[in-house]
Amino acid sequence: MFESLQRSWELLTESLSVLARDKRLLLFPVLSAVATIMVSLTFLMPLFAMERVPICFSR
Repeated sequence: MFESLQRSWELLTESLSVLARDKRLLLFPVLSAVATIMVSLTFLMPLFAMERVPICFSR
C-alpha cells in the first residue's frame, strides 16, 4: 500500500514541476471549468427564477 502512495506522491511532484515550467498547460482546464460553469448556469437560472414549488405539485 505504501508503494502506491509513494508512486502517487512522486507523480504529483513531477506533475507540479511540469506545470511550474509551462504555465500554458493550465489554460485548457481553466477555460473548460469556466465553460462548464456557464453552461450549468444556463440550466440552473430558470430553476431559480421559478417559484419555489413546481407547478405539478401545486394544488
